[in-house]
Amino acid sequence: MRAISLWQPWASAIAAGLKTIETRHWPTDYRGPLAIHAAKKTTRYQKQIWEDNVEDPKEVDARDHFRKIGILRWEDLPFGAIVATAELYGMASTQQISAEGFCLIHDRPWGDFTAGRYGWLLRNVQPITPIPCLGRQGFFDWEPPCP
Repeated sequence: MRAISLWQPWASAIAAGLKTIETRHWPTDYRGPLAIHAAKKTTRYQKQIWEDNVEDPKEVDARDHFRKIGILRWEDLPFGAIVATAELYGMASTQQISAEGFCLIHDRPWGDFTAGRYGWLLRNVQPITPIPCLGRQGFFDWEPPCP
C-alpha cells in the first residue's frame, strides 16, 4: 500500500475525520488506498496548531473528533506511526476547491489552501491503532500487518 507522511496534528486530524483534503505543493496521478503516517518530527509550530484548533478552537470544535480516536491531549498524539488508511480518489487545485464550493468547514483549519497548491481528496478514512513505522518524504510503500 502506498503511504504518505504528515506532521502531527494533521495526520491525526485525518484519522479523526476532520481533514478530508490533504494539501500539497505537488499533484499526483495516483488514486487508490493510502496509509496515513504521522511523522516523528515535532516543532513548536505543530503544537501551536494543536492549541489553536483543538484546545482553543475558533471555528470547528475538534475536541470531540479527537476524543473519538482516543486523543485527549497533545501528549496523546502518536508520532512515527501509521494512524489511518484512506482512499485517495481525486485531485483538485486549491482554486478549484474554492470555486466549486467544496465543503471546507472541517478542512479549512487543517490545510494550506493558498493559490498554486493541490488538494488530495480523501474518503473512506479508517482510523487504526497506531502501528510504528519509519516515514519518508513523498510516497513510500507500507505493508499492513497480517490480521
